[in-house]
Amino acid sequence: MEPLCETPGARAVRLSHLAPVFARMADGMLLSWRRSLGVPDQAKAEVEAELAALRRTFDEQFLPEFQEFYAALLEQHLGAGSSDVLAALENPNVQAYLAVIEGVETEFAVLLREYLPRVRAALSPPACTG
Repeated sequence: MEPLCETPGARAVRLSHLAPVFARMADGMLLSWRRSLGVPDQAKAEVEAELAALRRTFDEQFLPEFQEFYAALLEQHLGAGSSDVLAALENPNVQAYLAVIEGVETEFAVLLREYLPRVRAALSPPACTG
């Protein structure tokens, strides 16, 4: 369900399932701040509450910019067709695909790592016996 009064950038990020990219960036920033301040992984409740408030402030201030940057990049690279692409992303089947693709890619990477020794063996030159 799409939010009321959704900005074009918010729509682009939502339909592209790009929010985890922003979340990872924000988590990385928070971890960096935490380490630079010497805050342990399990700090006192009031310190954790301050860090959570810092994260909320970061989200409030920078998520809208992130969304608009992304929408501008789509517009730059797709031109007027970016609105057509976003409209196509509204398709429930496309959304189902985008919702699971990160997990599928992770599982596929594991399978490929397990498969790699067979590929290497098949591509290795035969041992010379003479």
